[in-house]
Amino acid sequence: PSQVQNFSYRIVGDVTVRFTWEKPANTNGPIDAYCFDILNQDRNETAIIDVPGDARDRAFNFTYPFSQFNVTLAAYNRDALNEKIFLGPEIEVSFETLGPGPLPPRPQLANVTSNSVRLLWEKPQDPRYDITAYNVSITPAQSFSIANRSLTLQHLKAWERYDIGVASCINSTHCGRERRVQFVTKIAAPSKPLNMRVDSAGRNWVFVQWLGPKERNGPLSGYNISVSSGTYLFSATTTETSHNCTELASGTTYMVSVYAFNQMNSVTKRGPTVSAQVSTRYNGKYAAYWCLYRKLKVSSSCTTQSNKNN
Repeated sequence: PSQVQNFSYRIVGDVTVRFTWEKPANTNGPIDAYCFDILNQDRNETAIIDVPGDARDRAFNFTYPFSQFNVTLAAYNRDALNEKIFLGPEIEVSFETLGPGPLPPRPQLANVTSNSVRLLWEKPQDPRYDITAYNVSITPAQSFSIANRSLTLQHLKAWERYDIGVASCINSTHCGRERRVQFVTKIAAPSKPLNMRVDSAGRNWVFVQWLGPKERNGPLSGYNISVSSGTYLFSATTTETSHNCTELASGTTYMVSVYAFNQMNSVTKRGPTVSAQVSTRYNGKYAAYWCLYRKLKVSSSCTTQSNKNN
């Protein structure tokens, strides 16, 4: 058969919807039945219901208030002899069931950064109420009313999960049920590593330790540690809070630097660096230098003192 004609709906209760239609212009058979294909978009649930071919209207209870549904209807003829079904083209309607209070909006995420989010929504089409404002709740203790259908929230925490509700209001005191949107802000650079120290060193190695940053601002992907002296530069990454730097020259002073970083979706956010100077041992001992400056001499003299315990 051809497509069903004049397919329409009417919400007769919060979750009860009555459909009406007319038979196809070209039946090409007896029209054995009409097939309803019902999709609850919010719950991603589907139901298929057949009604007799002589029906021209039908009411269904859709159970869930404030839910978006897509409903298609198609007529079909059945060839019982050959066990075949000839299904005609579908026709579709979309609607949202109602509930107590005004219909809630459907907030959408327009832009999410590490410290802000922009939300957009359309004005709900509720035939029962004149919606004039919206109530936005970030936490149970933090909510406010706006008239616009867009909102930018700033000063959010990086890499934090938020659950924001938006409700339709018909006046300053009467608002309906919220519809919520969840999101996680993007990563940012972590703060600097804490309490960096060099606990021990040998002729060609130094052992460095530190604590994690106070502000992670993400999954804390790891740390970069670098050791430099003159033209020499060694660099490595680790997920540990310590590293043994090897293959160094004896009796040499090095600058050791560490920073934390977050990495996600090919984006790397590098935090600030902490640094310290350390000397490898000379002939198995630490070398410490004191320069004695004299007011009446042009040059300075340096003496070397060995640590007897090392």
